[in-house]
Amino acid sequence: MRTLSGDPQINGVYAQATMYSRGNFLTTHDDHVDREDRRIAYVINLTRRWRPDWGGMLHFTAEDGSVLDTYFPHFNSLSLFTVPQRHFVSYVPPFAMAERQAITGWLIAAPKTAGQAG
Repeated sequence: MRTLSGDPQINGVYAQATMYSRGNFLTTHDDHVDREDRRIAYVINLTRRWRPDWGGMLHFTAEDGSVLDTYFPHFNSLSLFTVPQRHFVSYVPPFAMAERQAITGWLIAAPKTAGQAG
């Protein structure tokens, strides 16, 4: 991931399983956390046969809230983006016939501990 991202300081990863079902969404945020040096966010999409009208899209926004770009959760795809970057996941409506499942997280530049080589 250091080579892929071009960031040689990445030395850790956080991961979590996520699932958006009917009625779920994620409000606008930028993934910045003061106590962590998050460099790159990632989404590994795991849902087969997702439909665009089922929502669950990853949208990137400008400061005024206008949508700049949208990522569709294609099965077995990897999305990477720098942190901080404003984004949200759109509402999954009641008629969606599946759950949007993914592994999400961040590549971090964790502080080195005593005795840790560079």
